[in-house]
Amino acid sequence: MISSNGKNTIISIALYFITATVCIACTTAQIPPKPQANRTVQVYPIDNYNKLHSIEHMPSSPVFNVPISAINVRFTNNNEIDTIDKKDLIVWNNEIQKTLLQHGIQIIDEDKTINLFDDTKQQNQHPSLIIDTLRVEKISESIPVPHSGTDDTMSYSYYYYIAEISACIAVHNSIVWRGSVRLTSFDLLQQMQLLGNPEILCTTITNYTYSKKMAKWIITNPVISLSDNFSKYFDNGINSDLHKQQLVSMAVTTLLSPIKGVQ
Repeated sequence: MISSNGKNTIISIALYFITATVCIACTTAQIPPKPQANRTVQVYPIDNYNKLHSIEHMPSSPVFNVPISAINVRFTNNNEIDTIDKKDLIVWNNEIQKTLLQHGIQIIDEDKTINLFDDTKQQNQHPSLIIDTLRVEKISESIPVPHSGTDDTMSYSYYYYIAEISACIAVHNSIVWRGSVRLTSFDLLQQMQLLGNPEILCTTITNYTYSKKMAKWIITNPVISLSDNFSKYFDNGINSDLHKQQLVSMAVTTLLSPIKGVQ
């Protein structure tokens, strides 16, 4: 049999554990729910974002106003044309031919290069579209972004593409028309109604951690990230190739828009 002293000891131990368990439960129950993380987004428009945009069509001569039924497509001998990526050159050439055919202009397949005003060569009977600039290039920029509530600024780097083409039309070695076009990714995205104005987004996320010492939830250091609203359309290889092809197509269409074919 257990003595009365032993019974008292067992009862005391049991009461201790019960009290400890209740105290732990009470302490845990007193921790309030964790507050939701705060997320704020500040928007910073990019000023002068389309500074590289350019479209120029020189006044045409009366000869150019006559509808064209057939044309030679030539490329001038210069370093810029010679060093262009072959893959890009194929894209340019395909878009030029497609646009001319859409205008009702047949393409005469002759030599692809020409030296302007070379008197040793026989003058062409058909007009010649002479391409002297072709460029599709990635452009990198950076912009300062203010940090809200402080005097600090951060720098955000971004990139976009440009497509540039310039050409002239010559009839019997006389230039009757010249044009040049330089369009940017922003031109294309706005035409496709995918973009209003390009913007930098500054996202600040503030979270909470529980402090046992202070017995409350306290704010952690905010996490700040920068992004934009346009690079997602060309930020990987597949999107990039398609974007460049569409940009080249838009540049060619814009350049050749004044040319009249025989319908």
